[in-house]
Amino acid sequence: MDVQQFKPQILEILRVADLDTITSKNVRSQLQERTDEPLGDYKKPLNALIMQCLDEINPPVPTSEKTPSPPKSSAPASKRKTEADENDKSRKKPAKKRVVDKSTLEKNPFTKTWKLSDTLASIVGESELSRPGVVKMIWKYIKENDLQDPNKKTDVLCDDKLRTLFEGAERMNCFTMNKYISKHLSSLPTE
Repeated sequence: MDVQQFKPQILEILRVADLDTITSKNVRSQLQERTDEPLGDYKKPLNALIMQCLDEINPPVPTSEKTPSPPKSSAPASKRKTEADENDKSRKKPAKKRVVDKSTLEKNPFTKTWKLSDTLASIVGESELSRPGVVKMIWKYIKENDLQDPNKKTDVLCDDKLRTLFEGAERMNCFTMNKYISKHLSSLPTE
């Protein structure tokens, strides 16, 4: 069957239809209602014919015509930005800062203050710290004493103090430090 025979009917359907919302499927179903022949086997050729008819009715806009760009502002970019900020009334408001309750922090094991062993306290210089504070102070000690392996930055070359902390290890991977640090932390007595 030659699908070209349906061209006048397709053109008629497209002339009446809203070209912004119509689809090939809609055109095929309307065409099926108008004819007695089954059109299911001719889906691809019908789609091509529908597109061809659509181009005839609504010719494509040539892309070679360029619209002139808007004139550039003579004001410097920083001034334009501040002017835009002043004119922008829908500007986001800064988020309110949360008030952190210290009692809530103490209940969290991550931010809880711990009593440090004498070995750990001699390295970090304090007797009570939170776990992140301990790790921060150990890294400060490592950097001050240049104990980080220059070839593999995740390894620490242990000096005498760190060897006692890390159970005699000559080298320590920074990712396994916390395992050894936890042995030197104990809960503070409750008041």
